[in-house]
Parts: sequence; structure tokens; C-alpha cells
Amino acid sequence: MVASARVAPKLLTDAFHAPGTRAHRVVQALVAGLVGVALAILGVELVFAEAIDRWGIRRALDVADRVVLLLFAVEIALRVWTFRPPRLDLYQRGRAWRLAEHVRGRLRFLLRPGPLVDLLTVLALVPALRVLRALRLFQLLRGLSVFERSRTFETLGRSFAESAVVFEVLFAGLGLVVVMGGVTLTFAERGVNPAVASVADGLWWALVTLTTVGYGDVVPQTGIGRAVGGAVMVAGMFSLAMFAGVVGSTLLSAILKIRREHFRMGSDVGHIVLCGYFDGAPLLLEQLRREFEARPGSAGAGDRTVVVLAPRPRPRDAPDWVTWIEGDPTREADLALARVEEAAVAVLVGDRRKTPQEADGTTILTAFTLRSYLQATPVAAQRRRPLYVVAEVLDPENARHARAAGADEIIETTRLAFGLVAHAVAMPGAGEIMSQVATLGGLNVYLGRVPFERSMPYEQLVRVLLHDHGVTVFGVRNPNTGEALLPPPSTTPVSPTWQVVYLADAPRLPPA
Repeated sequence: MVASARVAPKLLTDAFHAPGTRAHRVVQALVAGLVGVALAILGVELVFAEAIDRWGIRRALDVADRVVLLLFAVEIALRVWTFRPPRLDLYQRGRAWRLAEHVRGRLRFLLRPGPLVDLLTVLALVPALRVLRALRLFQLLRGLSVFERSRTFETLGRSFAESAVVFEVLFAGLGLVVVMGGVTLTFAERGVNPAVASVADGLWWALVTLTTVGYGDVVPQTGIGRAVGGAVMVAGMFSLAMFAGVVGSTLLSAILKIRREHFRMGSDVGHIVLCGYFDGAPLLLEQLRREFEARPGSAGAGDRTVVVLAPRPRPRDAPDWVTWIEGDPTREADLALARVEEAAVAVLVGDRRKTPQEADGTTILTAFTLRSYLQATPVAAQRRRPLYVVAEVLDPENARHARAAGADEIIETTRLAFGLVAHAVAMPGAGEIMSQVATLGGLNVYLGRVPFERSMPYEQLVRVLLHDHGVTVFGVRNPNTGEALLPPPSTTPVSPTWQVVYLADAPRLPPA
């Protein structure tokens, strides 16, 4: 299993797990065609059941159905084989754990509602399980997001389990009413009512009457039988009312838990956590989405989960593709709801409704709380890369404090905005150009690794990268110190461990 995950061709991995690639679109089109053929075969068998034998096409339909199921089986096998459990890239543990995670991760993937329905459909290849072919109707729902959060159903099951004692009492009461009513009716009607020949008939009548279904196949004919029937009807009304109350309160409790902890119960890793929300946040979220959608074919491109953790209900202007968690980013318990220990990046933004000092104070406290929470979380120490924290600072004086609190990168938005305005005044047109470079569209600034295994002078590096990769280098950055030289002296030796700062229309160098 471990070896299979390593040797799976990238083309197959893209075909089943990279929505932005051409291979994935081709495979999805083929799968949609197979679903259409399978449903057509099922429809023909249902609509023309009597004419199939007369036309002599039953054997042909059976063969075609088995071929389609075999192709579905191959598709499921390839989908599971090429799936790489995300925790393998997040944690650095021993060989035994990695082997076990290869198995566990693929089982978790296979037991998601969507793949599970596909698996049950394929089991129709077994003659005794041919009735499972009807499940292929659910394959029309493969693209719905309801199947992406299978733990929601686990939460519902847990809520019902917490009310197990109440349900036991209710069912015991129902059983008592059914037994007493059924046995009493049997004694009262047997020998008089031809529809009541045994205790089983009485019990069936009591159950049907209690649930207010009333098929009418058994009708009491004696006075005592009618009295028993009236008592069972009244008991049925009370029972239904009690069931409605218990089930309603149980579902309400489950829904509240799901709304509060819906993301913590999920399995997403490598997501982005946005701590805070302000009036301009939708623009920030849209820019985040555009940045990742501009990288088709890369891991997680265009499909990176974005979680907003803010101490307010979800506003109307929040994009529907964002996962919203109502909570305080300065509380560790609320950070756990967003699973920051398994996130890739945390973005801390200031609240424009407050003064710059108050907003920056919340940002600094959030950064400190993040680092404190991660230090106290054992799984965070097993990550390959630590959580990267980007903090927005409104007052430049607080940049140093945010860095000391644990922020990896500080964005001084006020200084940056005013600097662009002042530069546009002194150099008309330059500010607009810098704004285009700072946002997605046309040329952008990127960081990439030096694609060589030896050091070389900066001047030579610029010429080689322009000729071989078509990028314009205007600086380098030392990832160990965070110091950027824009640009360094032409004779400065650039180490292979350094990062290159360059302009391009898309990322062209290995990611930093």
C-alpha cells in the first residue's frame, strides 16, 4: 500500500483528485457517461420488464450491466489507490505509523458517503446482491456537498445515543401497549372475528392502530374490542406526541453542535484560517480565492478550504464558499474549533471598527494565543512545517510587537497604502503599476527556490533565469533570517538555499 502511493503516476492522481486539471475533467465526463448508461439499463428493466424477454435482449442487458459495474469497480479501485491521506504530508512520524495511516486514510476515504454508495453499487456484481443496483440512483448525487461532511451523520448518531435512555423508555411503553392491546383484542375477538385467528393478528392490529396507520384489514367487532381499540388510539396520540418532542429536542441539540463544531468534526487539513472579519473582508477573501485558482494542477489549487473565525454571526456579505465559525480567535477553545493545528496558514486581520491600537492589540493577542495553543498541542510538534502566521498591523509602531508575539510575516496596510499614494504623487502612474503588481493580474511578485545546486553570482543568476525560465529577477531573500536584498550587489554569491524574488505572469520556479 505504501509503495503504491509512491508509484502512482501523477496523471492518474490528477485524474481522480485534482479538479482543475484536464485529466480530471476527462475522467469525470467518462464517469458521467457510465452513470448515464447504468441508469438507462436500470430504466429499461423497470419500464419494459415484461417485454425484455419477448425482445430477447435480457442477456445483452445483463452483460452490459456487468461491464458497466466492472468499469465502476476499476474506477473506485484507482480512486482509492491514487488517494494520498493528507496527514502523511502534515506529520513526520515513524514508518509503522505511516503504513497504518496509508490503510486508515484510504479506509476513511472509502467510507465517506459518496464512495461508499459507489462501493455498494459495485457489490451488485454478486448475484445475491443484485437488488443493490437501485443504489446507482444515488450516483447522481456524487457532486453534492452533503457527502463531503460525513461526520455530520456521526454527530446525529451521537445525539440520538445521548438520548438512548429516553428512547428505551418510549419503546418499552410502546411495546407494552402493543402487547396488552394485541393480546386483549385476541381474547375478545378470537372465534368471533375471522380476521383475528392468532395472537400475531392481534399484535399486528395493535401496532397499526397505535401508529395511526389504520390499514383496515382487522376491525374490532365486539364491544370490548372497540373499547380496546379506543384505548390504543388514545395511547397512540400520546406516544406520537412524546416521540415528536424527544426527536425534536434531540435533532435541535445535534444541529446546534453541528453548527458550532461542524469544521472541527471534519477531516480537512492544510486549510487557511482567517481570524477576524471586517467590512472589507469579502475583497480579501475573493483575492485569496483568485490566488489559489490561478495555480491549476498544483496540490489544493482552487480547492483550498478557507475558514473564517470571528466573534459574530455569519454576515450576509460572507461568500458562500467560506466555512464560518462563530468564535473568539483569542480563546484557545475556539481556535480548536478551526483546527489551527492542522491548518497551513493563519491570517490575522484588524477590526476597522476599533482604533488602530485596539485592533492591533487584538491581533497581537491572537498571535500569542495561536503560538501558545500550538505549543500545548502534541500533534503540532509532528508537523513538517509550522503554521505560517500572517498578521495585518494598522499602526506601524506595533509591527515589532506582532513579530515578538509569533507572527511570521507582518503586513503594515496603512503604511503600504499611504506609501503608494505618496509615490503616485511624486511619480505619476507608478502607484497604479505597483497596485497591479501587488494583486493578481498580469505580472506578479513571486518567491521561488534557486533551481541550481551550486552558488553563483547574482548577476549571472539573473541572466540564466531570464533566459531559461522567462522570469525577471529583482532580488533575493534569505529564508533563515527573513532578510531581502532588492537587489543585492551584482557580485553577491547566491546560495541554493536562498529564495529568488521575481516578476512573472505565473509561478515558474519551484515553490519556496
